[in-house]
Amino acid sequence: MPSSPVIALSPIDGPEGAAVLFFRDVTDGWLALRVHESLHAVGRVVASGELSRVPGLVAAEAGAIFGSECMVVRFDDGGAMVLGCADSRSRVGDVLPTAGSGALARVRASGAPARVDDAALPPDSPARAHALALGDTATVAVPVHASDRLWGAILVTTRRP
Repeated sequence: MPSSPVIALSPIDGPEGAAVLFFRDVTDGWLALRVHESLHAVGRVVASGELSRVPGLVAAEAGAIFGSECMVVRFDDGGAMVLGCADSRSRVGDVLPTAGSGALARVRASGAPARVDDAALPPDSPARAHALALGDTATVAVPVHASDRLWGAILVTTRRP
């Protein structure tokens, strides 16, 4: 992602050789284009019928956009099963805890997005223990709905403050 604005210098004809300096931040445009490209990539895989590839691709695309670790999980009776991941710390088939007050627990309970500072979770929280063991500092979970039901979540974690 561009980290600085685009700068253009336009000379103005005149006796003193004046110039006008234009600044334009292209971050929003870059992000919109990147999201558009990601949606098209996922759409092409869905259209191809290779649905088993979708969770991994969604995790990879979201991870690339956010510059963080990302997982797609499906809620079941035992927690949240990882169906796709874009980091080396999780594996497809891992089951993440949904008990307590972690981001996944909040999404599962409310169906709404949730963000938590992992170290601020209660000491006995399964999500806190899991996150801190991996070195995560914050977690965001966004619900995924299918057929008007809460199906799972996209989980984004970071090790940065």
